[in-house]
Amino acid sequence: MEIRIGFRETPDFQFDTPDIYNRPLIPMVAALATGIFVGGSWPGHFLEAMGVGIFLSALLLCKGCRNHSAALSPLILLALLGYILMSPWLPVDFPENHISHYTISQRWRIEGTVVEVLPDRHGRRRLILRVSHLQDKHQTLTVTGCIRVTVAGDAPEIFPGTRLSFRCRIKAFRNFNNPGGFDYQRHMTFQRVFGSAFVRGERLGVVGSESPPVPSLISRYRSQARTVIETLSDIPTQAVMKALLIGERQAIPPDLRQIFNRCGVGHLLAISGLHIGIVGGLVFWLCHQGLNRFSFILERGWGRRGATALAIGPIVAYAILSGLSPATQRALIMVLAFLVTYFIHKDGDTLNFLALAALLMLIWHPPALFSISFQMSFGAVFWIVLGLKSIENQATSRPDWPSRMWNRIKTFVRVTLWATAGTLPLVMYYFQQISLIGLIANCLLVPLMGFFVLPLGILSLLVMPVNTYLAEAGIQLAGWGLAQALWIMQTLAAFDGAAIPTVVPSVIEILCYYALLGVVAMPKRVPLRRRVFLIVLMVLVVDGLYWGHARFWHRDLRVTIMDVGQGSAALVEFPGGGTMLIDGGGYTNNQFFDMGERVIAPFLRSRKIMQIDTLVLSHPSSDHMNGLVYILGHFHPKRLLWTGARASTDSFRSFLEAVLRSGVNVPKFFKLDRNLIIGGVAMDILHPPATVGKKNHPSSGDAYNNHSLVVKLTMGACSILFPGDIEASAEAELLECCRAALPSRVLVAPHHGSQTSSSIGFLSAVQPEIVVISAGWQNRFGFPHTSVIERYKRLAARIYRTDHNGAVGLRTDGQRWKVKTR
Repeated sequence: MEIRIGFRETPDFQFDTPDIYNRPLIPMVAALATGIFVGGSWPGHFLEAMGVGIFLSALLLCKGCRNHSAALSPLILLALLGYILMSPWLPVDFPENHISHYTISQRWRIEGTVVEVLPDRHGRRRLILRVSHLQDKHQTLTVTGCIRVTVAGDAPEIFPGTRLSFRCRIKAFRNFNNPGGFDYQRHMTFQRVFGSAFVRGERLGVVGSESPPVPSLISRYRSQARTVIETLSDIPTQAVMKALLIGERQAIPPDLRQIFNRCGVGHLLAISGLHIGIVGGLVFWLCHQGLNRFSFILERGWGRRGATALAIGPIVAYAILSGLSPATQRALIMVLAFLVTYFIHKDGDTLNFLALAALLMLIWHPPALFSISFQMSFGAVFWIVLGLKSIENQATSRPDWPSRMWNRIKTFVRVTLWATAGTLPLVMYYFQQISLIGLIANCLLVPLMGFFVLPLGILSLLVMPVNTYLAEAGIQLAGWGLAQALWIMQTLAAFDGAAIPTVVPSVIEILCYYALLGVVAMPKRVPLRRRVFLIVLMVLVVDGLYWGHARFWHRDLRVTIMDVGQGSAALVEFPGGGTMLIDGGGYTNNQFFDMGERVIAPFLRSRKIMQIDTLVLSHPSSDHMNGLVYILGHFHPKRLLWTGARASTDSFRSFLEAVLRSGVNVPKFFKLDRNLIIGGVAMDILHPPATVGKKNHPSSGDAYNNHSLVVKLTMGACSILFPGDIEASAEAELLECCRAALPSRVLVAPHHGSQTSSSIGFLSAVQPEIVVISAGWQNRFGFPHTSVIERYKRLAARIYRTDHNGAVGLRTDGQRWKVKTR
């Protein structure tokens, strides 16, 4: 079998060829990626994959000796190779002394060596520590593996190689196990990090006094470049310039990232083909001009080939300097392949270049397949190449410069459209929004960045080792241009319709979209074109009917108790499509982690929910309230049910500001109808008394809990009780005022299973068949308490816990409850 990597003697693109080896690297990459995907999704079958691979290899060899066709066997082998390559990245069994076995609530004296110092986040230092010893009162253990350490406050100087000693707990990384959620645990496993620790700087001890390692040439160059860029006075401009020139994006503020995304120009922050092309073009031009000054080179026609060879070194050096992100790796491999074909005077096939880059990257680092950068970078380039094939080689009837300029403008617009179309479902899947001004923003910003800011900035870095003052002057001029670009982006992003939120597409919908996009890119002569279109159309109709029923036409009551860690949030979907969100979870400070944005919103959008009809805040504690801040601003709730209780905290003030900005209807609690019917479901507010709504003064945490809004939903013979964080005293009040209304088949455990709640008298009145406990994994409060679990067991109730089972889904037709867990 002959494999052509980048050279072609056949027409550049053929849709109608039956030979899958017309471009052999494309099916090879597809097979390898399939194996890696399966290995990342269903690990633990390494030996089985090896056995099947050996068998197929023998079969392939046997068929080859007999001259039998074996077209698919190599692809199956490549898929098995992908699974095998992925297996070490997701090990199922760790050695006995691995750090992952000690991520429990016990406090350890931890000793280890700093492997990497990460960029600071929110004023806290972060580092990767390779742990060597764990010590408690009884033993000292020798362990292996890395953890991430977050240091708050002042800390001693830390650099790679520093040995540290401190005392704290090691926590395992845990996912928020909700449908549509991000697999953070797998993400950190790909980084070879298996736990986290938090320590204050004054408690961090440096063991010994090792001298800092001698920085490498690349490290010194990056440090010098960083110093030159920091001469810019404007902090946002400085942060973006670091991202553009040396690939450091950590310092870009979240609101500025959002502006890039709203304008549809987030790709400018990734060092990719534009940057590598500018470096290659500058170096090639300089080398070509220099070599042409030598007559013997000019006579032999070696100028272009020599400039091509000399350009390779600076291109590779700049790629390494910029940090070698997946987009940079893809661009580097493609440019190098192009330069090689140009050097030996061969035509290159762009799609094979792209496939070669993907193949090498996946073999070298299989987890790259799961990174957003890899998928967006290769997706954009693939569809650009595919989309431009239909207009390639079109000759212009008027070869004058206005015509050439107009053709270039049209090509630029087409490139932007195809890049946008090729990444649209990925943008919707990962970011849940699309930009409506992307074409305009790209037409304004790409020329400004590509022809002014980037060339000037890169040229400044090239002259930096020779003349620092000249480099600083160039950076200042490039910074001025970048400031103008940021002003344009801020102006465009300020429009209300600049970007719109979207649902999260399913895998089937993404595949159908790409199939339709392929139909558009196909030449009209391809007979398969119409068949593919009709099949995809039928699948989309079925998919639309499914989601129409799931969202609006279902006649059952659906409740999802979400996994929000140590907090509470529940989504209620009424018959006919009405929605209610009871609490929103949250941590103490949304600046560190916004539960509404990072957990609840993706879950809602994965269910095709773009508006919440009713928000319910049981009480103003951060673990129930903070996630609602984002929901108020992005899901257009119609009304907010709330007792009116206030808190003297920054979190509550942020919540109140979000309520005012959203314009949501907030009826006075003492005027609220306490018995409502929504979609045929009875909603009863049992607690607190209506008179509580007239008292809005701040109170203690216990008072917040005991004045929680208690809601009961009833459909037919099935009911569910949401008691918030009430404790024993409030439970006693409920027994006095509305004992007859308490019986419910499903009970959401009051106060996350605290021993101060779930009194015996209250549980006897409710008589739940199912108890759902919303609590965080190994939380510091010890919820749920063992005594409370025993009370539930004595009632013979089925117990579900979000810290063990993930999100708990319940649905009823009015006759019985069905329970589904992650």
